[in-house]
Amino acid sequence: MKKLFGFLLAVCLVAMLVVTPIGVAAEGNDVDIDMGEGVVFTPGDINNDGNVNLKDLVMIAQYQVGWEVEPVIAALDTNADDVFDLEDVTYLAKHLAGWPEAEDLNADAYVA
Repeated sequence: MKKLFGFLLAVCLVAMLVVTPIGVAAEGNDVDIDMGEGVVFTPGDINNDGNVNLKDLVMIAQYQVGWEVEPVIAALDTNADDVFDLEDVTYLAKHLAGWPEAEDLNADAYVA
């Protein structure tokens, strides 16, 4: 039931973003972090393609409900609370939609 709820929430968030202008999705998110082991990622760039966009939202939602995807694990905690859960999916969706409370992903949370 939890997985179904998570998937339905992700679908709703993606639908919300489709009707919301997202031209600012990746603006201001140009911080790359070196985790000390040669792993460099951009916070929120879940699929490590160099952009923070709807593809990342879909992948984080798929990972949350248990699909076999290969995200950048360090980039999953988008709201910087040291826990990966549905709030991270919601935070990334709000960030992509340009909501003021999620303007910037907290890059400091990923520094080891």
